[in-house]
Amino acid sequence: MGTMEKVVVEGGHCFEVDVDACEDFGFEHGERVRVGGSHQGVVVGVAPLPEGNPSHCVGKKEKVLWVRLDGGENVIYVVDPSTNLQIGQ
Repeated sequence: MGTMEKVVVEGGHCFEVDVDACEDFGFEHGERVRVGGSHQGVVVGVAPLPEGNPSHCVGKKEKVLWVRLDGGENVIYVVDPSTNLQIGQ
């Protein structure tokens, strides 16, 4: 396990992400990205979905990349960074 950072999802649930594992997804911690072409944010880390946040497209223990969107503290997960994220502003 690498360096951990505490993050918050919508609804106030806190959990930790591994900032060193961003490289496993081809990104660096703190890198500016565009999400889905319309939102911008910063890559924060890698972790499975927190308990109580089910998803039909992510397995229970599958690790995903988390991005903090501009203008807030909450983070969102990105299922397929290779198609959903673009580097830069």
